[in-house]
Amino acid sequence: MKAKWLFFSLLIIFITLTSGFLVRIPIVIISCEGNVLYIKPLNKELKIVVKYIHSVERTPIIEVYKVRENGLYLEEFLWKSFGAGLPLGPINSRAHIIEVNGFYCMANIEEYLGHKLEAWFIPENMCSIQIDNECIVKLSNGGLLIFRLTYIPLLEAIFNGYLGR
Repeated sequence: MKAKWLFFSLLIIFITLTSGFLVRIPIVIISCEGNVLYIKPLNKELKIVVKYIHSVERTPIIEVYKVRENGLYLEEFLWKSFGAGLPLGPINSRAHIIEVNGFYCMANIEEYLGHKLEAWFIPENMCSIQIDNECIVKLSNGGLLIFRLTYIPLLEAIFNGYLGR
């Protein structure tokens, strides 16, 4: 009887540990110059807004991204003037341009960007990042900004305390 109890106990422990390593959960990580600015599990679609001043035109730019379980998407791009590096028209057949509060707005872009996006900002860009309408950081020094969607084992997420965030 003790042998069966021991066997089933070990089997339950083995299954629990194995599933903890095999079950992977999506984690969103935003970092700049090696400093982690944001790290949380992706529980639902996440909206990320990046606001900055264009380096050449010196006008405001707003980029709206969505993070879904299968990757990052560019959803909207808002700008105030036409010039160096700024759109002249829609970038795909789904997108259209409308006017929103004095901005040109390319909406419905839905451009899949993969699982990682890198963007370089200088201090003059005055870049800020909002997640679900909450400002998480203003990059006063600029730097290489990295958005990443990755998958980690459930046990790693538990041990690192990511599930309680």
